[in-house]
Amino acid sequence: MLPIPNNPIIRSLVIRDEEKNLTYEGLSTCAIEHLFYGNDNTNKYFTETIGKGNGKDIKFTADKEYFAKTIVPMLSAEHFEVFRPMLEFIKEKCI
Repeated sequence: MLPIPNNPIIRSLVIRDEEKNLTYEGLSTCAIEHLFYGNDNTNKYFTETIGKGNGKDIKFTADKEYFAKTIVPMLSAEHFEVFRPMLEFIKEKCI
C-alpha cells in the first residue's frame, strides 16, 4: 500500500469518494512513480489522459528501471516526504 500525496490528480487515481473514504481498491491506477509526479524534473515521464475522478488520468510512460536509477536519485529530499508517515509508522512498530 502506497502513501497518497496531497496532489488532487494523483489522489483521484486512488480515491473514489473522499467524504465516504472510498477507494478504487484493486482498480487504482497509482504506481510508486506517481508519487514523484508534479514537478519540473519528472513531468515529462508522465502523460495526461482522460480518466476517472477529476477527469484526468496520469500514465507513467518511462522505463521503470531507468526512472529509478537515473531520475529518482536526482530528486531533492522534499520529494520523499510523502514516505515519512509510512516510515515513521514502521519505525514505531519495530521498536
